[in-house]
Order: sequence, then structure tokens, then C-alpha cells
Amino acid sequence: MADSIKLIRSEIFSSEKFSWLKNSLSGKTGNTVLSGVSGSLASFIVNFIFTNSGKKIFYISHDNDRIIKLKDDLEIMDTCENMSVYSSGLTDSESTSRILIDLSEGNEFIVIAKVQELGNKLISKDKFKASIIELKKNENKSFDDLIITLEKYNFNRKDFVDEAGDYSVRGGIIDLFAENLDSPVRIEFFGDTIESIREFDLNSQRSVREIDSVKIGINLNSEDNSEDGSNEPEEIIIDYIPENAIVIIDEPEITINEIKENNIANSLIKFRRVYLSAFSNTIADIYDRSDPSVLTEINFDSKLQPEFHSNLKSLYQNLCENIQKGYKAYILASDELQAGRIKELIEDFEDENIIEQ
Repeated sequence: MADSIKLIRSEIFSSEKFSWLKNSLSGKTGNTVLSGVSGSLASFIVNFIFTNSGKKIFYISHDNDRIIKLKDDLEIMDTCENMSVYSSGLTDSESTSRILIDLSEGNEFIVIAKVQELGNKLISKDKFKASIIELKKNENKSFDDLIITLEKYNFNRKDFVDEAGDYSVRGGIIDLFAENLDSPVRIEFFGDTIESIREFDLNSQRSVREIDSVKIGINLNSEDNSEDGSNEPEEIIIDYIPENAIVIIDEPEITINEIKENNIANSLIKFRRVYLSAFSNTIADIYDRSDPSVLTEINFDSKLQPEFHSNLKSLYQNLCENIQKGYKAYILASDELQAGRIKELIEDFEDENIIEQ
């Protein structure tokens, strides 16, 4: 599958429209409207922008289903290690703490956010960034100071760690599960030196693998607030986005209205923006007199793949029509067995010319 995706990606990225997109992104100013974008072409565009423009993308959509499909596609393409979803309505959404660490440190990231969540108040960026600590193997670190820090960060002390936000202490070992981590970690001290850091399984409490370092931040989901109120929400997630990131707005005809309703339009003006629309000639709909930036439109003129509903004859006819028009046809399957089976079924129509192509 990986080789097939690379081949298709190479074919798509060598097209004239992507050459225009690269030129548009290389300019120092101005925003870009990409119209006629249908289906998974949006995922290829995000992959292309990530690769060719700074590797920092904040993607805004109004629809959770579109968010899930985009993330699935980007994972298949192995686009970015630090990819996360910011939407409380999705069970596979990453923790806010993990997303804020990615944004605060300004490294490579793709954050896919639901527009309705963008107005949610958060701890200020400066305070959150100051709270991030990195623990490293063989590093000198006060055992007692780390416990004090965990208490300050609103971690819950328990006999055994069983959920995010917990920590426990046994002898010279601290187990903790920070919200930004996928697995809890076991930190073993020798005096005030970190001897080892291991991920462990919540159910068996057994170590799984050793790692060299781990980053943790304040426990944002705790109901406890500091006595001086220093962790009260002050900013929104847009305030965390580095200024050199690219903001991609999906289906702007709908999403821009949500942005305006949440009173966050002005917060986005400072960012370079790319708009993805399935429709053509959408500049007039997107143009905002309060935003002086220049808009460039590239029309990809793509079309959705038709629904075949397990009708192989319809699939075969569609392949014939597209090949006769000069298109290349690619059919992706989950494994070689499935690919072979699809090939056999198509061969039953006995048109060698189509099968070869």
C-alpha cells in the first residue's frame, strides 16, 4: 500500500495545478483559494502543503466526519508524526495538553480542529509553555521536587495509576500518566538521578518499553484551580499557533460563517491561509473587505468518485470511460489477496486492453 500511495502521490504532485500551488506558497504574502477540490484530493493537498511549506499546519473544518476522513487519509500517507484532532465530539481526539505542547514548541505538526471549538478558553500560552518539563534518562532531577511539581500541576496521587492525570510513588519510583501521553510512564530514581524511564501497561502495571525522555505539562482537565487563580482560562487555541504556520480552512462557504459567529475572524488574519472548496469561482464568497490580503485562486476541477454499491459492471464501465479519456486508473485494496480478487473479477469482463491499463 505504501508504494502505491507514493506512486499516486508522485503522479498527482507532478501535475500543473500542484506546480501553481507550489509557486503560490513560495510567495511571501497573499492567501490561496483552491477550488474544485473533491474527496481525498484534500488530503493530498494537505500532504503537499505540509511537505513544501514549513511543516506547520492548522486545519479548520466544521464537520467531524470530514475531520475523521482527513486524518485517516493523512495517516495512510504517513504525513506527520505529530498529527492530532481538536474536537471534543470525537473519541479519538487527542488531549488538549498534547496539542498545546505541539503548538507551543513550534515544531512540525498538523492539528485538525473543529471550528466550533476554537473559541474555548484555555490557560495562557506563556503560562502553559512555562509549565512544560522534560525528564531525561541519566539527568539529575530532585525526586522531591518532581512530586511537588506534580501536585502543583494538579495530578492526583493514588496507590496505582489508572487514568490520565494520576501519579503514584513507591520507594524511588514515580509512576505518572500525563494527559499529553499515550501511555503512562514509570520513572525510576537513584538518589536524585533519573536511572530509567519506561512506558507501562495500565492493566498489568508491567513495563512495556524503555524510552530516553518524556515531556509533561499541567493537568488541564483537573477540576482544581491554583489558589491564586493563575491557571484560569485566558486565551484560545488560535493564540498558540506559531505565526509561520499555515491555516487551512475547509469548505469556507460554511466554515467562515462559523468563524465569524465565534468572533475569531480577526485572530486569523495574521496567518497565511489556504481555502479548500469543492466549488469553482469561490473568491467572491471568501473575500472580506476587512482583510487586505490578496487572494489567488487555483481551480483543480476534480470530481468525486461515483458510488458503485458493489456493482462490478458499473465499476468496469467507469474504468473503460476514464481510460478512453486518457486518465490513469488506480484501484487500492487493503492487501494483496483482496487486490488479486478484484483483478480476477474485472478480468471476467474479458477486455485485455482495459486490464493491461
